[in-house]
This record gives sequence, structure tokens and C-alpha cells, in this order.
Amino acid sequence: MTQNEFVQELEQSLRGQVSPQVIEYNLHYYREYIREQLASGKSQEEVFELLGTPQMIAKTIISAEEAKGEAYSEPVEQEAKKSFTFSISDLKEKPWYQTVGIIAVILLAIYLLVSIIIAIVKILFWPAVIVAIAVAVWKYLEKNKK
Repeated sequence: MTQNEFVQELEQSLRGQVSPQVIEYNLHYYREYIREQLASGKSQEEVFELLGTPQMIAKTIISAEEAKGEAYSEPVEQEAKKSFTFSISDLKEKPWYQTVGIIAVILLAIYLLVSIIIAIVKILFWPAVIVAIAVAVWKYLEKNKK
């Protein structure tokens, strides 16, 4: 078995069982692992004997994903992607009161963010203002003292 055959069998065994991201991550991992082992002087036969079959590795990966509670389901994944996307056309499809509510929430979030930034600036620069006033008063007193 060659490295390409191993990776292709692993990919085929995972396809439809776990998400494409999990497949890509694992394919990359095993390509790198095989490359490193071959570079260290091991033969392909030794490397694949240590790894086991692609099907066995795929079962392990699938079991791990299921244990994490992230079993793969194509329609659910596509629906999840839909629910996290937002565009102006989405607002046009909603009743006016939902659109107003969404805009109000966005404006409130912007207001809170700006308020926090202003509070941080005040905290950071308040001592500088006091020092500037003290220096100005001291200079004024020094000037009028003469």
C-alpha cells in the first residue's frame, strides 16, 4: 500500500460519517505522520503496520466524534450554517416589528461598546488631566509670585 492509497481509503471511510473539516484535519495529520516516519528511515510497510488499516482508523475517528456529541449529519450542518448567516434581505422577509427589534438590538450593542470604550479612555486619561491641571496651576502661581 502506498501513502496515497492509504489516505484515499481513509478519506472514503470517513466520507459521510464525519464533517469535511474533521476529514481534512485527519487526512493532513496522517499525511504528515507518514511523511515524518518515512523521513526517520522506516519503510512504508513498517509505518502502515504500526498505523493499522485505514478502516480501523476511520472507525476510531467516527467513534471519537460521536463521543463528543458531534455526530455528522449533512442536512443539520447546512441548516446550522443558514441560522448563523445574516443579510439585509433577511430583514425584508421579517415582519416590521422583528426588523425594528433587530435594528434596536444592533444599535444597543453599538451604544454599549462605545460607552465601554469611553469609560476606559476616561479611566486611563483622568490622572493625566489632574496632572495637567496641577502643572498649569503651579506655573500660574510661579508666574504671579515674581
